[in-house]
Amino acid sequence: PNLLVNVVAHEGHTIPAIREVTSELKADLLVMSTVGTAPQSAQLFGSIATDMIPQTNVPLLLVPPGAALRTPEPQNLVLGIDLE
Repeated sequence: PNLLVNVVAHEGHTIPAIREVTSELKADLLVMSTVGTAPQSAQLFGSIATDMIPQTNVPLLLVPPGAALRTPEPQNLVLGIDLE
């Protein structure tokens, strides 16, 4: 299927800027890498992606480094959720 991708640059502090853009664009899904440009500091202090988890109402997909889809169109997805 065709997928429309928009690239947006927004000035400001990272988490508030992401929250604002996802709200403005009425995003259906937020995709973030778990490691940014400073992986050593992220290991010590946490990453923006993990800090984003409680900060968003948009479904969030975190992609670890080196991860890649095996097919262009995923056929089998797993949702890990705690229903307690």
